[in-house]
Amino acid sequence: MKRTDGSILAFALMTTGFVVVAHAVAYMAQEFSHTFSAWALGYMQNPLALDYGTITPANVVLLSSVDDNVQYDPIFRAC
Repeated sequence: MKRTDGSILAFALMTTGFVVVAHAVAYMAQEFSHTFSAWALGYMQNPLALDYGTITPANVVLLSSVDDNVQYDPIFRAC
């Protein structure tokens, strides 16, 4: 029989890496959609001004402290 220990480990590591990257891309796209919508409606000066949070392992990997930095109170008052 052929040993597959190395290929299984490589597959697991690559899959984990792809999941983390896909999460980051989707999460940042969602946050930028908030800022660009607020900017297009005149409620934000700079659509690229996200609050990236602190440099911690959880924030770097999972983007746990990233925020869209949109002030929602004026938007909801206008409705």
